[in-house]
Formats: sequence, C-alpha cells, structure tokens
Amino acid sequence: MYRVLIVLMVVVAASVVAPRAFALETLIPTQQDPRCFAETGQCISGRFRQYWEQNGALAVFGFPLSSVMGQEADDGMFETQQFERNSFELHPENEPPYDVLLGRLGDDRLKQLKRDWQAEPKGTQRPDCRWFVESNHNVCEPFRSYWQNHGLQDPALNAYGKSLALFGLPLTEATIETNAAGATVVMQWFERARFECHPNNPPEYQVLLGLLGQEVQDNPGIPPAGVAVPCTITAPAPTPQPTPQPQPTPQPQPTPRPEPEPAPQPVDCSATPRNAPNHPVQITQIDKGAETVSLKNVSTAVVNLDGWTMCSITGGQEHEGIGGTLQPGQTRTFQHPGGNIWNNSDPDHGALYDALGRLVSYR
Repeated sequence: MYRVLIVLMVVVAASVVAPRAFALETLIPTQQDPRCFAETGQCISGRFRQYWEQNGALAVFGFPLSSVMGQEADDGMFETQQFERNSFELHPENEPPYDVLLGRLGDDRLKQLKRDWQAEPKGTQRPDCRWFVESNHNVCEPFRSYWQNHGLQDPALNAYGKSLALFGLPLTEATIETNAAGATVVMQWFERARFECHPNNPPEYQVLLGLLGQEVQDNPGIPPAGVAVPCTITAPAPTPQPTPQPQPTPQPQPTPRPEPEPAPQPVDCSATPRNAPNHPVQITQIDKGAETVSLKNVSTAVVNLDGWTMCSITGGQEHEGIGGTLQPGQTRTFQHPGGNIWNNSDPDHGALYDALGRLVSYR
C-alpha cells in the first residue's frame, strides 16, 4: 500500500487482508538520535526522522502516532511508523529518497468510508486551475498553490514530479464535507492526502492537510454535517510597484516550432539503476524459478505497457513478453517465453523501463 507518484497516484492499493504487526524490538535494532514529542508520547529517529524533517515535517506528516513496527506484506517484512497525516514504510533496498515510501491514505480512508473515488463526479478542464488528465480532476486555488509549493526532496524530479510524489493525483473535485473533528469545510482528496480550507486561520495555516493517519487508524465513521465555512482565502497586501517605463514596440518574431517528442533511448540491461520512482508501475515480484515478473499499476490511469523493457541485471538480459495494458490498481504476471534468464543463485535484481527508455521501477 506504499508507493510514490509521486508518480504521482499513485499509487498503491491497500491489502485486502490486514497485515500483521510485530513488536519492534524482535525485528529491528535500536535506533539512535530520537526526536520525541510530548503531544503523542512517541519518537522518530534514524531514516524516518530524516525523511520527516526533509519533506514537510509537522505540517505535512503530523506527529508520530506509533513507534516503529515490523509489518508483514506480500513482498517481505518492513519497518513502518504511523503519523497523524500519513504512514512511512522503510525499504532499504531502494536508493533515497525512495527508501521511505508513503501510504495511499487518501484512497485508504475513502475505502473505509465506502466511497469509490473512481465513481466520484469528474471535472471539466478550467483555465484558472491545474488540470490532471490522469484522473480528470481540477485543482484550483488555494489548493493548487499548496500542491505546487510542496514536494518530495528529490533533485532528479521537476517541481511537478516532486509534488506528485508527495501528494499523488487528485481523486475528487473540491467539495464541502465534514472532517472527523466536525469541521465542515471545502476539501479535496488526493492519493496520499486530503487538503482542507480553513479561512479563519492565519494565512499560513488556511490550507491544512487532513489527519488521515489518525482517521485510518481510528476509523471514526462519517461525522454529522455541520455549518459550511466558505473557502475565502486572505490575499496578501500588494507591494507598491514603480510606474513602468514605456517599452519599445517588439519586433515580429518567427512562430516557434513545436517541441519534438523525445526519442526513445536505448536500454542497457546490464546497468544497475537502483534510484527508480516506482511509478506509475511497480515491480511487485520476480519469481526466478518460474521465470515470471509481476507488475502493478500504482497510478490512477490506465498504463500501456507496449514497448516497455524488463531487465535481469545480473545476466544483462531482457525478460520478454511485457505488453498490453494495466488498469489502475491491477497486477499482471508475465512469463518469459524463452529459456532461463534469471539467476537463481544470485540476488538478481530487475529494472523496468518505459517505451522511451526511462527507468520506471527497480527491485
């Protein structure tokens, strides 16, 4: 249930069967350099503390609600920790910042509320908003500015990619709803967050992230509707500007030529890339004995796998047979049609590239 958008939607479906949690001390060595919070009596340390502090801290993730626990998933045992607004899962096999993956708590909470976000009313593109064709939703002010001004600290991503990795795609339009605390406000659901408009707060706190981690943990149900608060954001006072000087009449310029589509790049199956976004598709399993690879669509849009390349790193060979489409949340297993390419006696890793030769997932 943890992946980046990032790559946004993100994204990664929650397991139908509740995972089993185990006491930290039986699985994980003692962490050093803790930072503790009297508000919840919990601490953060190690890589979780570093990730928390680098990517938004209290405003984005909230206080820790639990200690670090070992959680069993389909692909192994991982350290996890719950926060007020999200949850962390540690994957030391990935390069930073993707060694910490975030939960899709927006999707998880909507499922708790028996709401299918794919059945929510779709938007129509508006010129004053940011349009997301992947999920057919707008993100308008003030949520647009908040989404654009926050993101995962990954220098390899542009501003859009950073925001997508942190929050994911919008799952709904902005609507008036009541949160678990009883406040009826304008809010919008994303793969990993819920944006709320609180216009009576000071300007820097007028957009808040909902306490999805707390709600998913407690599952308080649907609160009764209250009196709606209009989302009227305080605009900063304009700074006086000097009177502009007259400018010369610009000379006619040639019509710019459209940017060409990027050319596909050759894939080197012997390369060891490691630092992959794992979005919109993630490698969930490599069965070396059966010569199969399982891929999951962790986004909210259909993904066409035609022309994609799956590599065995140790042998530097291609796992053939990847193709077709993946629906949002769908997992498919692909059998290599030829002989053996995966090394059963070696930790043979795999890398997935899209049709343009861009790294998508590494395992």
